Amino acid sequence: MIEEIAEGPDEVLATLALPEALHADAGAYAFHPALLDAALQTAGRLVPGAGDPAGPAPYLPFSLGAARLHAPLPRRVLAHARPAARPAPEGSLSFDVALLDEHGAALVTLESFTLRALPTAGTVAAFEPGWQPAPRRRPGPAGTVLLLTPADGTPAATDEAALGAALRAAGAEVRRVPLGPGFDAAAAVRAAGAGPVRVLHLSAGEADCDAAVESGFHTALAFLRAWQLERHDALTYLHVHPEPAASPADPALAAFARSVRLEHPAIAFGVLAVAAGTPARDVVGELLAEGGPETEARITPDGTERRSWHRTTLPARSGPAFTGAGAHIVTGGTGALGLLAAEHIAAARRAAGVTGGGIVLAARTAPDAATRARVDALGARVVLADVADPEDVRALIDEARGAHGHVSGVLHAAGVLRDGLLRGKERADADAVLAAKVRGTTLLDEATAAEPLDYFVVYSSAAAAFGNAGQTDYAFAGGFLDRFAEHREERRRAGARRGRTLSAAWPVWSEGGMRIDAKAEEYMDRVLGMRPLATRPALDALERALAGTAPALLLAPGDPARVLTALSGAPAAPSAAPRPGADAAPSPAEGSGSREEAERLVLRLLAQELKTPEADITVTEPFDRYGVDSLITMSLIRGLEQHVGPLSKTLLFEHVTVRDLAAHLAAAHPGAFAAAPAPRRPEPATAGSAPADSPTGQAAAGTAPIAPATAPIAPATEPAAGSPRPAPAAVTVPAVPTGGADDDIAVIGVAGRYPQAGDVTEFWHNLRDGRDSVEEIPGDRWDHGVFFDPDKSATGKTYGKWGGFVPGADRFDPLFFRMSQIEAEHTDPQERVFLETVWHLLEDAGYTRERLRGGRTGVFVGMMYGHYQLYGVRDALHGEGFATSSSYASVANRVSYFFDFTGPSVALDTMCSSSLVTIHQACLAIRNGDCDVAVAGGSTSPATR
Repeated sequence: MIEEIAEGPDEVLATLALPEALHADAGAYAFHPALLDAALQTAGRLVPGAGDPAGPAPYLPFSLGAARLHAPLPRRVLAHARPAARPAPEGSLSFDVALLDEHGAALVTLESFTLRALPTAGTVAAFEPGWQPAPRRRPGPAGTVLLLTPADGTPAATDEAALGAALRAAGAEVRRVPLGPGFDAAAAVRAAGAGPVRVLHLSAGEADCDAAVESGFHTALAFLRAWQLERHDALTYLHVHPEPAASPADPALAAFARSVRLEHPAIAFGVLAVAAGTPARDVVGELLAEGGPETEARITPDGTERRSWHRTTLPARSGPAFTGAGAHIVTGGTGALGLLAAEHIAAARRAAGVTGGGIVLAARTAPDAATRARVDALGARVVLADVADPEDVRALIDEARGAHGHVSGVLHAAGVLRDGLLRGKERADADAVLAAKVRGTTLLDEATAAEPLDYFVVYSSAAAAFGNAGQTDYAFAGGFLDRFAEHREERRRAGARRGRTLSAAWPVWSEGGMRIDAKAEEYMDRVLGMRPLATRPALDALERALAGTAPALLLAPGDPARVLTALSGAPAAPSAAPRPGADAAPSPAEGSGSREEAERLVLRLLAQELKTPEADITVTEPFDRYGVDSLITMSLIRGLEQHVGPLSKTLLFEHVTVRDLAAHLAAAHPGAFAAAPAPRRPEPATAGSAPADSPTGQAAAGTAPIAPATAPIAPATEPAAGSPRPAPAAVTVPAVPTGGADDDIAVIGVAGRYPQAGDVTEFWHNLRDGRDSVEEIPGDRWDHGVFFDPDKSATGKTYGKWGGFVPGADRFDPLFFRMSQIEAEHTDPQERVFLETVWHLLEDAGYTRERLRGGRTGVFVGMMYGHYQLYGVRDALHGEGFATSSSYASVANRVSYFFDFTGPSVALDTMCSSSLVTIHQACLAIRNGDCDVAVAGGSTSPATR
């Protein structure tokens, strides 16, 4: 049993004694079970919230790495526990425990005692934003670029002249549009003219919040709304702001961008942070990148980084956060979330025996009778105040200070929803949403700048992290709060503010005022892995979050792995510009069958939503006749997306009847309606590759299962490449909606080296330009004059002196790949080139070695020549050296070893089809569950020296 216990940061020391009743049989054990149990319980004290009855989800013992007995155990020992040296698996905790004698000598060591969390519906996981390297991408065609610049006389955060020059150098037609009071969004859209358009929106870097919101958010909102009303084609929009941002309003536009992309997949909206001195060409590169800019990125001296997320463990509560002796102000205090927070604060104060101070609830309207009863039960004070009004906020703080001496904390839960798609978003509705969250936050911060706060908490939303169709303004407001919290924490560390700042981004609360129906709840679980919040676990998580240091966290129940996948997964690529005639009815060549099939699909889904027989719906009647509201619209669009991929959420406004909508879908997505009327499963996404009927060095596609239509793609992998002779590389295939299929394959990266082409881009340029990559044997390979004779019958000679040769096959950085110089020289160039190409492959796929390390990644390599091992054989036979190596298995194993892949590592030779067979084997391995992701490709060099 445990007699005494002392706890410190990341360690516990306990005195253990064997009970008197167990002394009789103690000699029968080398390690008595009672002492083992007490030792493990000592480690259990390190579980976050172990001493809190309302702590996190319980953990159960799962495994023990090793138990080592160094000396006999006395009846009384000391147990010292600390976190294990080896990291614990996701969802687990591991500890090392040492049993010591009174002098501190180790008697027993227990290594990696692991506990696994019990899954519970209400468990709240925490996710923190960060950054990761962004993949390098090729530039696309420039076309027309609208340069939205600050009002004349106001300097932009980025050198406008340099940007203009860089754009023109890239072939863009630049049209400058000054912002300011006279900005006309519709006129700016019309000024863009026909054809592909890109918008480069430059921030003035205003520190004033209202000015930054006006020049950033409202400008983008007005332009995109005008774009939707004036035209419906693809658009690239990049907002550029300084790093560090002068106002949280600039980086908050990334949350707005996520919602825009969900509503309108053809609009590639991104936000880019640039430090002073960033070259204009880097900004232009992000604007022109194929597939559109990253949704949220920044340019650093080391390259471009994009927003990422990681799961973080909330610390144990060091004590109630709400026990300060001053006023605890809760805004939105008479609303559902405000009252729940106030009741939690009151309970924490009662439990801690606090008598000083009290709770002040700020509300815009007087509470009704039921709410008043709950307020009175708390002993709270209600102050009528609009937090977006400076005078009301000052009066609120004055009254709280007058009643309780000072302000101990602010919990800002006030919020307003004005849901609606971007197309119909009115300025007044957006202002109402931003008033409480954006303006109210800054006013509360300013009014409490001199107060001795313990905390300043703002309620953000998961919409800021994921985006949400119909909530572009609400997502921006949540993004503002997240960035505001980071900004305020910096000021607190500088001594300009007091009180821990936390922006808690929540999904929907079960007992909150913003409810969702069962279908939306199922969709949230299926696509994002989240469930509605239960009150008690949520508020417990809030207190634990306050005990940490992160200024902004997403706090969400559900499946943490799926939530993280949804957060970190690449968004669906924006749709390309519509093909000619996409908005018109299908041509006869496309067939009326496609249109009829599309009409049957739309009719069936609409009937399901309306709960009406299909026969009662007239396909030429407007949707509004049947009471199609926004909820039905969104649900219908989601159903269609299961068949055709991402769609604009305004389709039912643009095509107002079943027949009109079906004609549009059949024209824009003919491949989705080419089969039988019943919903069909889409073809798997596969990689196009050339017939391998000659020795080639090619990159095959990495593969991965494709997630459902609106869910992110699961981790995918890479191709790899080898050496000579041209071969088309596999293409990157975007996710295709599968309607629930789990055996489709996605290609997410490609790399290769080919004759006279150092990468895939150069190879395609060679194809485009009709370049013949067969050349006379280079002198740095071998002296072909020694062997060449035009006489085909000459003995010991060859009449061929031409071939395809991979450039740089003799160049290799051994130290980079942890090889010695001598080892590299004796390693087949096919192996070296393949290893280098896999590195480039991961970069193309957007994965790092660290991210895939230890994962179930397979490697499949096709080979057919091993001539390099013949090089130096004569010298080796004479004892003057040793022969070089050419092992097929080593090519695959070298990659697995260097990148720490734990999946299958296979090399095979099926002659000319080797590379194709590796791709086939990789797909089978993924479908059979042998690996999660795979690298597949070939490396072929028949006569490399």
